[in-house]
Amino acid sequence: MARSERDRQYYLEHQEEIKAQRKKYYLKNRKKIIARTKRWQAVNRKRAAMIWRKSSLKLRYNLSIEQWKEAFKRQNGHCGICDIKFTKKNSAHTDHCHKTKRFRGLLCKRCNLMLGYSRDSKTILTKAMRYLNVAS
Repeated sequence: MARSERDRQYYLEHQEEIKAQRKKYYLKNRKKIIARTKRWQAVNRKRAAMIWRKSSLKLRYNLSIEQWKEAFKRQNGHCGICDIKFTKKNSAHTDHCHKTKRFRGLLCKRCNLMLGYSRDSKTILTKAMRYLNVAS
């Protein structure tokens, strides 16, 4: 049995003990750990940002960086609603269903806020379209 396999097996058998030890260590050394993390992040800004982005996408939307990049490519670097080109100033926002957390696509900030303020309601958006047609 390879060492990594033995380590994995040991962890699975002693998972609760290991978690308790790690928590105890963290609570005892919290300030040192936070300071060390901040120093590392200051030296490794780009890597830290990428790690944060990767874990954020995974936790929030169960989406990998590769899947996000595929969506960006599929949309040709443009907003899925208004078709504006994404730039550094006008970055892509990850749109998702707030009920199911399912990823829908990439939007500009304005379009993402529009859906959010309408509470993703097709009824509200349809009424808004009617209002604009009548009021114009």
